[in-house]
Amino acid sequence: DSVLKASWSVKNITPRQPAHLIGYKVRGPHEAVLDSLYLRMLLFQKGSQQVAMVNLDLLMVPSDLRDRVAAGLQANGSSLEVYWTASHSHSSFGGWEDKWLARWMTDRFDENVLSSLENAFWGALEEANSSLQGAEAYYLEAKAGGKVENRLDPDVQEVDDWIRGLEIIRADSSKAAYVSFGAHPSLLSKQIYAFSADYPGYLVKQLENTYDFAMFGAGAVGSQRPKEYGLKDAEFIKDYGGVLAGIWNQNAARKEVYGNAFSFERLPMQWPQGRLRMLQNLEVRPWVFQALMGKLEGDITLFRMGNVLFAGMPADFSGELALRSGLYLMANEQGLELVITSFNGRYVGYLTDNRHFDSSPKDEVRTLNWVGFNGGGMAVEVLKRKIALLGNSGGAPH
Repeated sequence: DSVLKASWSVKNITPRQPAHLIGYKVRGPHEAVLDSLYLRMLLFQKGSQQVAMVNLDLLMVPSDLRDRVAAGLQANGSSLEVYWTASHSHSSFGGWEDKWLARWMTDRFDENVLSSLENAFWGALEEANSSLQGAEAYYLEAKAGGKVENRLDPDVQEVDDWIRGLEIIRADSSKAAYVSFGAHPSLLSKQIYAFSADYPGYLVKQLENTYDFAMFGAGAVGSQRPKEYGLKDAEFIKDYGGVLAGIWNQNAARKEVYGNAFSFERLPMQWPQGRLRMLQNLEVRPWVFQALMGKLEGDITLFRMGNVLFAGMPADFSGELALRSGLYLMANEQGLELVITSFNGRYVGYLTDNRHFDSSPKDEVRTLNWVGFNGGGMAVEVLKRKIALLGNSGGAPH
């Protein structure tokens, strides 16, 4: 059966009790809800293969959630693969990561929080599985010029300012959109103690005026932030999300997804020992980092549908690095449309361009660059080799 089928579902994951906000640091507890937080799922099936694209309105995908879902699927004899992303909102909740150093960023671990996220996943999957229909897929992209800038060095003019994603039209004419963009969702002021999915939440809300379902996955946000950056109020993030939705609806180039390829794969990485660099020439020894955080086991996850390749990174991946390394250009030369997303549930910190390593005092380059010099280059090289193999596989015309 080569017919593509699709369905979707949504589960509200907003805590009902006061919970600490995280993102800039552990804050809280929250005092209001500006907009609800969700788990969204877009389920695809082709023949006996299933892939679920899942986004959480969290800072990142919890590694324990990815592990528990994988164990549950294996126990049920399911062959479903999950392509994880997060919105990367800095105004969401924590408590879902049970590693000592991670608690510094994500708050004290609470088993109830993690269990509720897992229950939301299984509930969404059950709903999506019950409503699969034949579908057609389209790749869409639109340039959002002037809406994003380099957050490590604002003088850098070259930025990844493309909105990329999918449009799904089912047999009953219902429509869904998967949208990815590389601007850091940290617009809402950290002085506002309220839950929000930041601009991705409002982007999705606006798209749902056009589509029956929409979801967002953070793109190469590691080096990028919204232009006219400032910690703003709800009206500002609502406007920013609305502008992006308007660009998608009015300007996106729409191309039919072609080719029969439908696959999911994990590319293992051999990272150097994790490190925590406190100053330019001062870092915590790797064995101390490993004792606090565990071994870094981030992989790259690939979901290919026809000529569209989604690459899920185990990090805050840098749009600057993606452009300077020629990843998008290489994919296009191989007949592929590449969509890079971040936060696939195996977090290894920031992957940034090497040229900032010895000069930038930013935490993104020092404290949170756990794999050290050329960590980003390693990921790029592995992905380039895979793109070259896929391009030569005959699955897409050149």
